[in-house]
Amino acid sequence: LAMTYRIGLLVSGSRAVGLIAMVMMGLSPYYLFNSKLCKVDIPMIFFATISMWFLLRASDTGRMRHYAWAGLFCGIAAGSKLPATYLALSICFTYVLTAIRGTDSWHPKRLILAGAASIVGVFGTNPNLAIYFDDLFWAIEEFEKSLKAQGGIVEPWYYYYTNPESYVYLVRTTFAGMYAGLYPALLSVAGFGLVLAKRETKALILVSF
Repeated sequence: LAMTYRIGLLVSGSRAVGLIAMVMMGLSPYYLFNSKLCKVDIPMIFFATISMWFLLRASDTGRMRHYAWAGLFCGIAAGSKLPATYLALSICFTYVLTAIRGTDSWHPKRLILAGAASIVGVFGTNPNLAIYFDDLFWAIEEFEKSLKAQGGIVEPWYYYYTNPESYVYLVRTTFAGMYAGLYPALLSVAGFGLVLAKRETKALILVSF
């Protein structure tokens, strides 16, 4: 919640926006539901939010240390739960956007450092990945075989990223809260549209997140 406040303050320059963002996060049914069950989604969100804050700072300063911290916490978030690996796309987006707008150079050292730090974060969070890396893929294959044997349907790994219904579900649950309906979700999307219309660097990076 504290990091959500700081991100709102950093992007908007307004304490009120930071407080509203913090309250909305604190009252999110999805957030509260997963917190109560102590699910790994919550540490994933926590570390991903820290990573985003450092990434927004990096867009201001271009400092290597901010990219390094963003990459490290991205890796820790991914070590908490795999979907956080897509935060790496936001890091790449920040690198490209700041270079295009002339606020930083095209030198790849920032990306390389962030990538190295993210690897440290992933394996530091889950050292067993380094020891049993090959067994991980074996376990996934065995799980799929078991699911098929029980009559379950196993979709290819890319299915949920190419199926439009997945994005409809994402909008309805992430933006509006678990099963809260489509209309609040559309309001959230409209809000993101207004942010995009401003074309501010920090706002665009936040939307990529």
